[in-house]
Amino acid sequence: MLIVWLVGWCGCSNRGLVDVQGNITLEGRPLPGGIIVFEPVDKNGATAGGKIREGRYELTGKAAVPPGEKIVRISGIFKTGRQIEVGPPAPPGTMTDEVEHIAIPASYNQSSTLRCNVVAGEMNQHDFELHSQ
Repeated sequence: MLIVWLVGWCGCSNRGLVDVQGNITLEGRPLPGGIIVFEPVDKNGATAGGKIREGRYELTGKAAVPPGEKIVRISGIFKTGRQIEVGPPAPPGTMTDEVEHIAIPASYNQSSTLRCNVVAGEMNQHDFELHSQ
């Protein structure tokens, strides 16, 4: 019980996670949408990630990132402007935005060479400039 009280008292209820935010551009333009994932380089510990919206991401609260050296993986999507039917198990006629993948080189996602260090106790701003070549 004392340990639980001390954890709550010292403000460590976020399990040592760190808020991370940043901007992502592709060929100098904000990436319209997608997913960013932070994986531990040493494969020990949790992976964290979230959505990219209009070139920005912000991982806070339960989506915050454990500190340490990370492999960063970025995937891009954009809305086509069309609506499509969701399909089962949603009720018939339920519509959603159609999305398509943005062609991003594997060096930014499946075979990512992107790295960053998430540091506890400081503001973590990590921007990524992606290029098609």
